[in-house]
Amino acid sequence: MDYLFFLVSFFCFIVMIIGLIKPNIVIKWGNSETINRRKVLMVYGTGWISFFVLFVIAVVATGTSTDTSNDPETITTVKEQASEEKTSEDLTAEEKATQEKATVEKAAKDKAAKKKAAEEKAAEEKKAEKKAAYDKKLKNKICQDLISKGIDEKVAIKALDLISKYDLPVWSSKDDIFMENASKDDYIFSYTAYDGAFSMIYAVHVLEGDIVEIVDENTEVIYNTEGLNKDYVFYSYFDLDTTIEYSKTVVTSVLKSPSTAEYPGSWLDPYEDWRVSKDKNIFTLSSYVDSQNSFGAMLRSNFVFQFRYVDEETMKPIYFEFDGEVLVDEE
Repeated sequence: MDYLFFLVSFFCFIVMIIGLIKPNIVIKWGNSETINRRKVLMVYGTGWISFFVLFVIAVVATGTSTDTSNDPETITTVKEQASEEKTSEDLTAEEKATQEKATVEKAAKDKAAKKKAAEEKAAEEKKAEKKAAYDKKLKNKICQDLISKGIDEKVAIKALDLISKYDLPVWSSKDDIFMENASKDDYIFSYTAYDGAFSMIYAVHVLEGDIVEIVDENTEVIYNTEGLNKDYVFYSYFDLDTTIEYSKTVVTSVLKSPSTAEYPGSWLDPYEDWRVSKDKNIFTLSSYVDSQNSFGAMLRSNFVFQFRYVDEETMKPIYFEFDGEVLVDEE
């Protein structure tokens, strides 16, 4: 209501000012002779003062009605607040300890909840990483070749892991893989692969979804459930070029006419008629040489060398046989 009195009072004041300048604008009634500034003051001046007084009275009345300092409800609320403050101050040591314990327990629960959430998130991320790695392995050619032969994908991944970990020989084509036993829980698959310059056949024994043994064509164990056979020697360890040159040097030294020596092998097939076999860490190299004898006739002589694999840099000659005669035997 006080706003209404103020607006009417303000309106009267503005109209009064205008009427004092041009009375006939604000007074449209009575004779033109009676329309003057005096009449403007009587009408609008009276209205301005009256409504301004009403406005002041209304403001004072509103201020009085909003003063609740003596209101019974307000007094009660203040007393209750004061009582609560006093009660808080008057808490016993035991009650304070209980409150502090509750606060500590809540903080511990919050911390445990955050830790659990972090662990669950880490577990989900690890699970996603494992799945991505698993899917990537499945797309590998080795896995694809094995799966195409009807081998379980988990076994295929196990084979990939073993081949990668121990650098085992790998087949060139899926056509080099053969299933020898179609049993689901206990079977063998074999494959042909090059070990260095030598073609070998390997057999893989699968039992209850796990690879339990890998052997070569000589049934020598390469891998079993205990891991890689550390005593197994791969053909790739045998430096064929070096041993052939060594053999030629030794054989030539025992010939009657060394300058006439002719060894097998050609530009197209340098290893033609050079035979290599292996028994654990003993490599056997055999071939022949054509040379002139004391009478100038060309004769063919067979020879055999054996080398013991010691380490990656050492291949020790232990046996040499020439034309059926043993010239060196360190065994």
